[in-house]
Amino acid sequence: MSYTAKYLSALSQIDAEVWDNIAVHATPFMQHAFLSALEKSRCVQAETGWQPHHMIVSKGDRPVAVLPLYIKHHSYGEYVFDSEWAKAYQRFGVPYYPKLLSSVPFTPVTGPRLAILKTESQARVHRYVVDEIQTLCQATGYSSWHCLFTPASDIEWWGSNHLIRRNGVQFHWVNKGYESFDHYLSTMNAKRRKTIRRERRQIKEQGIAYRFITAREMSSSNWLDFYRCYTDTYLKRGQAPYLNLDFFQQIAAAMPEQMLCLMAEQNSGVIACALFFIGGSTLYGRYWGSVKAIQCLHFETCYYQGIEYAINHGLEYFDAGAQGEHKISRGFEPIKTCSWHWIQVPEFRAAIAQYTAHETQLIEQYQVDCAASLPFKAGLESFNNSVDEG
Repeated sequence: MSYTAKYLSALSQIDAEVWDNIAVHATPFMQHAFLSALEKSRCVQAETGWQPHHMIVSKGDRPVAVLPLYIKHHSYGEYVFDSEWAKAYQRFGVPYYPKLLSSVPFTPVTGPRLAILKTESQARVHRYVVDEIQTLCQATGYSSWHCLFTPASDIEWWGSNHLIRRNGVQFHWVNKGYESFDHYLSTMNAKRRKTIRRERRQIKEQGIAYRFITAREMSSSNWLDFYRCYTDTYLKRGQAPYLNLDFFQQIAAAMPEQMLCLMAEQNSGVIACALFFIGGSTLYGRYWGSVKAIQCLHFETCYYQGIEYAINHGLEYFDAGAQGEHKISRGFEPIKTCSWHWIQVPEFRAAIAQYTAHETQLIEQYQVDCAASLPFKAGLESFNNSVDEG
């Protein structure tokens, strides 16, 4: 039986149980609750440049695969930067927008984008989806399609479909059987161990205390404190936040067991917050903010508290967000990320393929250089050799 595709202008057009049963092995951010909250809160809509156009692949009447898909009119909130590609199009008088994007909005977390039932041929569904996307672009005039932050386990499928691969680097923490934060520090060289202890001591000496609150325990007042910190950090940079309070409250109600809020308090007032998610064996640090500029506050709130939580709860990984070379000296390892791109115009496709091939060489060397700067006593032996080198 052949596959068919239909497109949804809102995630509410598919039952949550159907979506989640297909995306069961994905991250929390691919869950129906998370993606639909982005739409219901109007953070993601045509007016914000994120027009939902999700693909549902069916065999007969039965959905067998789902792909989050958006018609994009800009490149904000993606974290795989293609502004130079857009400028090249502009110089030649060719429109780059709208384009198609498969990603989780504002969430640079690696995970399956095309979720497929295990009973289906993975290769066949991937091939069908790529062909369908190309047909859609050609019929509607979308310049390109971009599938971001796919896992290493999917390289075999995407790579066989003649897409352009683009690599990047993020910094993740890996739990190697640490019994405590002090045990973790004991694996580092003396200089870094001393620096981290000093940074943590500076926070304690200023009377800053931390507490984790589950989403189920969060009160309206707690959410207002969190959102005040979150928005203040954006406004200090002269930017408007991507997400509104309604979004956070919706996901808290829909997935409370997977969310934690970390509150930093000083003199009985909340001065900083960070929101974490738990999926499988991974802790995800997603959103943070502060209303005070205090030295080392960011490191403690976004890194050290997360590491300590992961150790205490037996979690294997801590993904504290995109970018940030300052994470290296704190023990976060350089992990390769991967995205895939289909460019409709052959001339641009060839130029972008050449560009990414050169960029890949630089990324691979950058990853090696970052690994050489890790602060562990064992040096490069501590580097996670399981990272995809393909």
